[in-house]
Amino acid sequence: MCIRDSHEGAVPEFTRIVNQLSHSLGMALADAEAQAILRFLSVSAAFDVAMEAGSPKGWPPAFHQPKHVILISEHRLQVLLYGFIGLPLKGDRPTDKSAPFCIKVQSPNLLGAKQDTERLEYCVVGTNKTRMRDVVGRDFETRYRKILEDPDADVISLLST
Repeated sequence: MCIRDSHEGAVPEFTRIVNQLSHSLGMALADAEAQAILRFLSVSAAFDVAMEAGSPKGWPPAFHQPKHVILISEHRLQVLLYGFIGLPLKGDRPTDKSAPFCIKVQSPNLLGAKQDTERLEYCVVGTNKTRMRDVVGRDFETRYRKILEDPDADVISLLST
């Protein structure tokens, strides 16, 4: 009997979807860039960040209501991870848990991958929102256009305001 990894077909399928999307935007991405996106979509990729951000304050290393955003433009290919972090927690179910702080984690720009592709930057901001989609939606409405259009935009600085 042979047991196969249930994710075995996921990487090629994800790579195909990202390549198709980038092609529709007039871009050509290497398979390695698509696979790097997939690596940064893993919550485990940001576990060290959760430890670094929360340990000094006694917070558990947990992201509540995590949401991912993939930024794709001619000069930027990045993954953003949003999640509630900190204490006290509100909500009794995992899908409803929120905290008074939001962590925003940024992967490096994966286009060209000339810099350290393992380094994650982050900011922690206070919030009164209880749904992460509202936090992401606010950033989408007010910040993403500048981030996508300006190759020199400091993503974390823009997201921390």
